[in-house]
Amino acid sequence: MSTIKVQNIQHTGSSTNAIALASDGTCTANISANHGSQLGNRRVNVNGDMQVWQRSTSASGIGASNGYFACDRYRSSNNGAARYTMSQSTDTPNEFGYSMKIDVTTANVSPSPANYVFIQHRIEGQDVQGFAKGSSDAKVFALSFHVKSPKTGTHIIQLEDVGNTRSVSKSYTVNVANTWEKKTILFPADTTGGITADNTNRLQLYIWLMAGSTYNAGSLATTWGATGTGTRAFGQVNCFDDAANNFYITGIQLEVGGVTDFEHRSFGQELALCQRYYYMHALGNGKSVATATVYQDNNLFPIIQFPVTMRSTPSLDVSDGSSYFLVYSNGSSDGFNTFSGLWNAHSTCSGINAYSNDGVSGRTQGHSAMIITNHASAKLGFSAEL
Repeated sequence: MSTIKVQNIQHTGSSTNAIALASDGTCTANISANHGSQLGNRRVNVNGDMQVWQRSTSASGIGASNGYFACDRYRSSNNGAARYTMSQSTDTPNEFGYSMKIDVTTANVSPSPANYVFIQHRIEGQDVQGFAKGSSDAKVFALSFHVKSPKTGTHIIQLEDVGNTRSVSKSYTVNVANTWEKKTILFPADTTGGITADNTNRLQLYIWLMAGSTYNAGSLATTWGATGTGTRAFGQVNCFDDAANNFYITGIQLEVGGVTDFEHRSFGQELALCQRYYYMHALGNGKSVATATVYQDNNLFPIIQFPVTMRSTPSLDVSDGSSYFLVYSNGSSDGFNTFSGLWNAHSTCSGINAYSNDGVSGRTQGHSAMIITNHASAKLGFSAEL
C-alpha cells in the first residue's frame, strides 16, 4: 500500500485550504453546508414532513372558514365555493412517512376574480434572521419540496415579508399529473426591508392551488417588491376544477442560501416545535384533563402545565356540548359542557374555569375533583398560533 503525503488540500479554483494537515497526523477541515449554511438546524419551517397532526389527521369541509384545522403549522385559506378535506396520507415519495393530502370535495371550475385557495406557513421574525433580509449581506431564500399534483403546468409559490408588505413569487412546473416530483426554488436575496427579530408573524410562505383573475393577471412578481394582487399568482393552474382532484405535498424545506437534502428531525423534536404554537391537551373520550379543588360550589379551577413554553399567552380551544366533560368528587360524578375561559394564563401554564352556567352541578366547595373528557368529540387545546 502506498501513501500520499501532502500538507494541504485545496480546490483548483480556491485560494483557501479545504483541509490542512499537521505533522502529528491531525487535520483541520473547512466544513460548511451549501452556500455557507450551518449543517444542523437548516430547516427554518416546522413540520415540513407532515409528521404532526395534533388537532386531527383528517378535517373535512375546509373552505367555509380560514385557519388551522388538521396538519400542524399549515394554515388553510380559501375565498370562494371550493371545499376540500385535508388529511394525513401515507402516499409519499421515498424518504418520507407522511404527506398532506388536499382532496377536492366541491370543485370550482370557473373561479370568480376574487376566488382563491392556498396553504400558508407563517414564521416568526426571530427565526428568519439568518437570511439577513434588508442588509447588504442578504441571503437567498432556498425552498425545496415534493409535490404530486392533479394538474400539469404552472404552479405558484410565494414568499411575503409581512412587516414591510413586500413579496416575491416563483413558478414551478408539474410535468406529469398525479406523480411525485421534487421541486427546488431559489427566491432572490432582498437588501430592502429588514425583518424584526420578534415572536410575531413576519414571513409567510404561500402554496397556491387556485387563483381567480384578481390574483392571476399581469406578470408574475419574480423580484422582491410591494405586495400586489394580480402579480402574486399569475399563471397558477386550477387544482380545484374537478371534485376528483387530489393534491399532495411533503418534504417542505426553507433554508438559507441554497438547497440541501431535507433535514429530518425526530418526531419528538417536531412535536415540541409544533406545541410552541398549539398544544392539544385532551382529545376524544375518556382522556384525563386535570385535578382541581372545587373553589366554590360548582366552580372548577384546574391548572394545566404546558409541555413547552408557548409562543405567547394562548387562547382556549375547547369543545362545548352536553356532558362533554365529567367531574368526579366526593364519591360521585356529574357531566358538564365546557370550560368557559382561562385565568392567570401565560406562556408556560394556565388555569381554566368551569362554572354552573357551564353545566357544573353537584360539586361542593373544598372538595378535590378529577376531570376527564366524556365524549368522542370533546377536546381541550391551547392556541398561540401566528
